[in-house]
Order: sequence, then structure tokens, then C-alpha cells
Amino acid sequence: MAKRSIPSNAPDRNSPLVVYRTADQVGGKCYERGKSWAKTVEYAEEAGDRATHLFANREASAAYRQALDALMLLPPDPAMQCRQVDLTLRLAKVTFDSVIDVLPALEAANVLARQLGDDAPTKRVAAATTQLLWLNYSRKGFS
Repeated sequence: MAKRSIPSNAPDRNSPLVVYRTADQVGGKCYERGKSWAKTVEYAEEAGDRATHLFANREASAAYRQALDALMLLPPDPAMQCRQVDLTLRLAKVTFDSVIDVLPALEAANVLARQLGDDAPTKRVAAATTQLLWLNYSRKGFS
């Protein structure tokens, strides 16, 4: 039987992107299937951070969305609300294609930031919203 050769464009199995996908992405999915929402948030957030550092924006966006979805299923408390604001801001930083899809999440984060009573998160959400709207305008123009 002939031995198959590895394509020249195949990533090395020890490359950062392959290691990211095998460790964090699988961990978050397993906890999601087991309905362990706190662990899902933890692993998905870490997967999003690692993907962001690798400039894998689509993977980071998917991981942050998974973390936000799991966070919605946890009981509300101020620490979780602050974490939701932070995750939404991270999602906004890595989203370039579907800018309009992130705006409802930013509006919800703005409401949560105002409920927390601190001006700093509210200003960060407003800045991220402005930045996304400007990005959308500069790419497509107003329609």
C-alpha cells in the first residue's frame, strides 16, 4: 500500500492554531453538552482569548458567542453581569463581517453597565459601539 504524503499547506500538528482547536474548543463544547454552564463560559472565554491572540477572528467570535450564550443561562449576579459586559466588548473587537449582529449584544451590555452603576463600563460600551458603527460606515457606507 502506498504511503500518503502530507500536503505542503497542511498545518503542523504542533502549530498554535491546531493546539488551540484541540484543547479549548473541545473543552467548551463538552461542558456545553453536559450543561455545565459555568465551565462552558470559562473554557469558551479562554478559547476566544487564545484565538484572538492568534488573529483567528472568526473562531474568537464563535467562542465569545458561546460564552455569552452560556452566561445567559446562569443566575444573574453583579459579577456575571460585569463578565457579560467584558465578553461583549471582546466580541466587538473581533467582529468585522457581521457588525450589525453585534449591535443588539452591545445594547444589552450598555443596559447592564448602567445597572452596575459604574461609568467606566458604560463609556467602554459606548466607545465600542461607535467604533463598530464607524467600521461599518467606512466599509459599506450608509444605506
